[in-house]
Amino acid sequence: MSFVDLLPELSLAEKASLLSGDGDWWTQAVPRLGLPSIELGDGPHGLRTETGVDMVWVPSTCFPMLSALAATW
Repeated sequence: MSFVDLLPELSLAEKASLLSGDGDWWTQAVPRLGLPSIELGDGPHGLRTETGVDMVWVPSTCFPMLSALAATW
């Protein structure tokens, strides 16, 4: 089922809940429709995530900054 199919199935309250998070960097889940919580990330050049109450960092991915990459030409 695609997102387009799920949209009419969401209640107004469920749609509004998707505008807020579930803790740090996670969306709200909608278990009724099988929609899991999704981890989000920001940053211009990679993704870093943390786990547990202590927010311990786990291995991450880092990509070259586009401005630095452009300067190599």
